[in-house]
Amino acid sequence: HFRPYAGSPPSLLMLWEALHADVHVTTPPAPTPFLRNELYPELVLRALSKMVPRLADYFSDDGTISASFAIDGGYYTKTPDNLPLIGPVPGAPAGAFMCAALSGYGVMAANAAGELLAKHVANEPLPNQYATDFLPERWLRAQYCDQVQGGSVAKGFQI
Repeated sequence: HFRPYAGSPPSLLMLWEALHADVHVTTPPAPTPFLRNELYPELVLRALSKMVPRLADYFSDDGTISASFAIDGGYYTKTPDNLPLIGPVPGAPAGAFMCAALSGYGVMAANAAGELLAKHVANEPLPNQYATDFLPERWLRAQYCDQVQGGSVAKGFQI
């Protein structure tokens, strides 16, 4: 994921989780996430420039990077089955809903997730194909948790 921002100097937001997939998140998460090293921004820019050639504009003629970097980080919220949590919050007062754990697809899935959540809130008919798969209450079913733990439940979104 990347997004350029105009300004002086121009800046570029880049996110690429591939370098950190094996990093364990502690409980509670550290306030500053561990990033591989100081080469992370350059690696991300070089990798993304292969897919988006115009990002090469951030390189000088000699191949060095002509931009300055600031590194920031965050955590993807995801469930063990990599499916979002969308619907009523189990055990909470009536009218409490959640829309969370979009597994790094928040920007891309926001419209569909918001529409599904709105159907829950407005008590409208839900899509039959997937709405129940996203209900937070699935984690209260011991059999489902055992199936996820045992690997017999197909994982949803993958990042």
